Amino acid sequence: MVKDALEKTLTDLKTTYLDLYLVHWPFRLKKGSAFPAPVEDRLGYDPEAYLAVWREMEAAVDAGKTKAIGTSNMSAKKLAALLKQARIRPVVNQVESHPFLSQSKLKDWCDRHSIVLTAYSPLGSPDRPARLVEEGDPAPLFDPTVQAIAARHNKSPAQILIRWAIQRGTIVIPKSVTPARIIENSQVNDFTLTEGDLKDLSSLDKGQRLIKGHPWLLEGQTWQSIWDDDFDHSTNV
Repeated sequence: MVKDALEKTLTDLKTTYLDLYLVHWPFRLKKGSAFPAPVEDRLGYDPEAYLAVWREMEAAVDAGKTKAIGTSNMSAKKLAALLKQARIRPVVNQVESHPFLSQSKLKDWCDRHSIVLTAYSPLGSPDRPARLVEEGDPAPLFDPTVQAIAARHNKSPAQILIRWAIQRGTIVIPKSVTPARIIENSQVNDFTLTEGDLKDLSSLDKGQRLIKGHPWLLEGQTWQSIWDDDFDHSTNV
């Protein structure tokens, strides 16, 4: 279904090609199912099915419809399986990342394999749907450590979180619908976080996910299992 989806996107955007096209999730739903889907419509992750999608992504590059292709929400284990058979390698992997979930092991693995990590939800997704919010979830914009660093630099907490993502060498994609905040979020190149700041922020990393993947869980499956957190990140492919 990649070709039809891409053609619709090109039509919607009134363009003939994309610079980058991503597979949003590594999990499948029954054809025609709405999202979020009921459990009976979820098909889970299958490496061969994912590879079939990737072959269509590669064909889109061959056809000049997109210059580059990438992945989203992929663990190192799933990426390793893909890299063994991919003809065109993903250039980015877009995953949740903020000081409470730095994804350092995944970033190091991607760095070794020339895949750039893109950080989504860098501000903690304060507007995420209520169904995705759980008790104990961190709120990066309101964390005392983040706010204290912001006060020291005379910057907003959002600017601190964005600057942190930039300084560690990730692409960062903050989201806002407020014009003033969109402008503010772009004003992060006139200061640098100190080693002390970075140490304070690294102390927040407890591996706390905000986007846990609940809509993809199969019967009897826990959200922790879909992220392959037990993967040996020293593994090369």
